[in-house]
Amino acid sequence: MKNCGECGNVCMLAGATAQCFLGKCEIDTCFDGKYDVDGDPSNGCEYTCVVPVPGPELCNGLDDDCDGLTDSDDPDLVPPPNFCTTTPGTPCENTQILCNGAAGWSCSYPAGVEVVQGFVKLTESKCDGIDGNCDGQIDEWFTDLGKPCSDMGVSQCKDFGLIVCDPQNAATTKCDLSFPAKRRAAGPEQCNGKDDDCNGLIDDNLPDEAFAMEPIPGTSPVVLVDRHEASRPDATLMTAGILETVACSRPMVLPWTGGGYPEAEAACASRGPGYRLCTAQELEKACRGAADTLYPYGDTYETLTCNGADQPVQGVVATGTLAACTVTGTQVTDLSGNVTEWTSTQTNADPARAASSSSTAARTSPPASASPAPSSCPPAPPSPPSSPTSASAAAGLTRTRAQAHPQ
Repeated sequence: MKNCGECGNVCMLAGATAQCFLGKCEIDTCFDGKYDVDGDPSNGCEYTCVVPVPGPELCNGLDDDCDGLTDSDDPDLVPPPNFCTTTPGTPCENTQILCNGAAGWSCSYPAGVEVVQGFVKLTESKCDGIDGNCDGQIDEWFTDLGKPCSDMGVSQCKDFGLIVCDPQNAATTKCDLSFPAKRRAAGPEQCNGKDDDCNGLIDDNLPDEAFAMEPIPGTSPVVLVDRHEASRPDATLMTAGILETVACSRPMVLPWTGGGYPEAEAACASRGPGYRLCTAQELEKACRGAADTLYPYGDTYETLTCNGADQPVQGVVATGTLAACTVTGTQVTDLSGNVTEWTSTQTNADPARAASSSSTAARTSPPASASPAPSSCPPAPPSPPSSPTSASAAAGLTRTRAQAHPQ
């Protein structure tokens, strides 16, 4: 092979043993680890491959088949089947598998897919509106999503919303109060068994305006009397209520009955300083009115005007139901008929009548104003040793259930 095709042409090829074929130097065999990948015999077996035994191309940073192409550059590289999650209809549907050389295969999942050590999580840990585990369901592990919720408000001060993902912390949910249901705006506290001023307390620190009262004629200093028979804060047109924290003065609710003298006294006093039970004399003055009539409505008895013995209405009616049973020139109602009233004056000692009694509050005021802020008033007479009953200062003049007919 010293004169291959012409004199002096010696066949010597790099990385290979040579042969002369038809007057040309050709590769006979490549040395171990050397390969002819460019098909040009003139440069011999030009490619060095470190793989001791060539085989199918793998994703490992090596040229496994010794063809001069490594990993993804080699069209002979075949990705392993089902290596990535590609569930149709989920964010994983178009996931690409990548060869990362010596690091091996990986999956290029889109943003929002939750991955741990290269694999999609079985259980979503983020509440983000994305099917993070590509199982066809969105945020299914957050079972409270979409359910009603509310803030820490009380009763009508409570605001309602829906549970949503917390945009500040994807691991949790929050109550979104931006939905249509809104709390009622806070206002002055009223005597109604509700938290009107939204401070978390019911019927607390009630202002004088919470009680409907009017001055009693002929009192000095001026004493105010309730416009309506005492009622429980949660009383309604059909029920007398169960709350007994304070005595209210409200129209069109069932009056407070069933209590004894201590209960009536405490219910009035619980309004605050200056409030107490009326005396029998004060209640009679309130009933007679400025005109000093025999009945709230005049001097002539009317059988159906008030809820008395001649009234076909059966039982106790809501305060102010009989609009004509009003003290002339005022808005004070039911001072004749309906239920008996507790006063601070003892008139008899029949405890059995306590079951149908209500209380009537009085408030002493400076004579210069008909509706001033409460001031300290002379204390009510002490509770008598025996249980007093309602004050019937004169037949038909106090709020006795059985209205007397004049003789």
